[in-house]
Amino acid sequence: MKVFPYIRTAATRKKNGDANRGRVFPKGVLGVKKGNVPWNKGLTKEDERVARNSVYSWGHPRAEPVWNKNLTKETDERVLKGTEKMMLNHSHCKPWLGKKRSAEDRLKMSIGHIGQEVSEEQRKVMSINSKERWEDPIYKKIVGDKISVTVFSQWENNTIRREEQSDRMKNMVSDPIFKREQSERMLQNWKNPVYREKSRKAMSVSAKKRCMLQFSDGTGAGIYFDTKPEVSMKKSLEDLEINYIHPYWVNIEHDYIADFYLPGHNLIIEVDGKYWHKYPEGKEIDHIRTQELKEAGYKVLRFWENEFNTQTVKEKIFLEV
Repeated sequence: MKVFPYIRTAATRKKNGDANRGRVFPKGVLGVKKGNVPWNKGLTKEDERVARNSVYSWGHPRAEPVWNKNLTKETDERVLKGTEKMMLNHSHCKPWLGKKRSAEDRLKMSIGHIGQEVSEEQRKVMSINSKERWEDPIYKKIVGDKISVTVFSQWENNTIRREEQSDRMKNMVSDPIFKREQSERMLQNWKNPVYREKSRKAMSVSAKKRCMLQFSDGTGAGIYFDTKPEVSMKKSLEDLEINYIHPYWVNIEHDYIADFYLPGHNLIIEVDGKYWHKYPEGKEIDHIRTQELKEAGYKVLRFWENEFNTQTVKEKIFLEV
């Protein structure tokens, strides 16, 4: 059998690249004619010739690292300039820049990624890049608007999908295994102090917005449970034919839900339980809020439970206004 003593180097690849483009080579090593075998078949680095040729890879000694190893655009100016030059001179590096992919292409790309495993290191890099992009307010607004429009249109125009999603959620929530797993997951997350603090702040902001909407005009009264002192105060105000809003959201520094607001007199009325509000001194937060209410322009009256009636309410309101 003839041996074809020829090695394709970087120089020969570059020299013969155009000539080899489009040619169909027979099964075997590129550059070795059919019926011949490469000179180094079956040999290892123990052979002097193999060892000598394996030292180099594309002109770089393998024993020595390339100059840009572990360097990035952010840490080295040479890498940055080289990347910018490549992006400007090589259109194939950015074939989709400024172009919109069709729905068919997006579907193919999505299907192509199904089942692919992503390493933990890749996940961290993707997460960091996503967070950095999301910090850009312009990017955040554009993507957020697109997501909102897409989700709303899909949800609005697809009745079958809405019903399927609703049934799926009902089945999932009613599944005892899912409930147990969800509970265990939440307990585990709640042990993390960072997650706990974020959740508390988010719940606080959400509750505050909800209260501002529901209790600023009296529309939240239907979901608010009155205490016995509040029931007594309601009766007194109704007997006196005084208009009131109960409960009422007050937007001050230590914002909260006040018991009663008399819009005709710009008056806040609080009915304090002796146990919860530490009779007779009162809680410190109550004194702070009373001061903030007065600074905000409200008039304030506070009553201890079981220490007022219609007559005392009438007299104190008259004196206050």
